Amino acid sequence: MFFINKYFGKNVIDPEISIMFTGIIEATGIIKRIASSGSNKTFWIESDISNELKVDQSVSHNGVCLTVETISGNVHSVTAINETLKKQILDR
Repeated sequence: MFFINKYFGKNVIDPEISIMFTGIIEATGIIKRIASSGSNKTFWIESDISNELKVDQSVSHNGVCLTVETISGNVHSVTAINETLKKQILDR
């Protein structure tokens, strides 16, 4: 299970870009699938807010900022690179 948080707020360099993390858990997600590609891992996560997300949006998953790659209904996918996996507990 992942805890999911979206980012919001104003970027001081470009006020049109939202980047501030609230720290409030907005939803939980269930990992439906994990696939390895080299040393990276892609996670497919089912969540009530998946259909509200946008491709290329930064979303916190258990405190790790990951970019939404695909969305299909109530499932979205994100990929964590090896360096992220070494420093976080996403795949344990």
